[in-house]
Amino acid sequence: MASISGERIAALTLVVALVAALAAWLVVPEFRKWAGLDRPETQSQKMSISGIVVDRDTNQGIGQALIVFAGTTEQYVTEDSGNFKIELPSGVAGRLRIHVTKSGFQPIDTSVEPPADNLVLLLRKQ
Repeated sequence: MASISGERIAALTLVVALVAALAAWLVVPEFRKWAGLDRPETQSQKMSISGIVVDRDTNQGIGQALIVFAGTTEQYVTEDSGNFKIELPSGVAGRLRIHVTKSGFQPIDTSVEPPADNLVLLLRKQ
């Protein structure tokens, strides 16, 4: 029976360790996070704010309402049903101030901590 040299054992051990680490990285998200292999930019790119703008008195969705984040020039418009989903760019952190307007309604200002889903933004008729 042939004996295995110490160099071959070390090389085989290294290959097994690399295969195990690759398998753990592919399968276990917690391992990728612990090892620092997940980039924070990827997580922040996925953040969004979504919900509905509704008439405070009737609970009906308000379509074509304008949504603006303080300090930006970008504007977003709700669907005809009042629903909206805004994908936030990478690097957005902390609370965001939202300004919502629609002709015939009093504007509102509020703030939200992204990511946020199922927001209900109430507008009152003027």
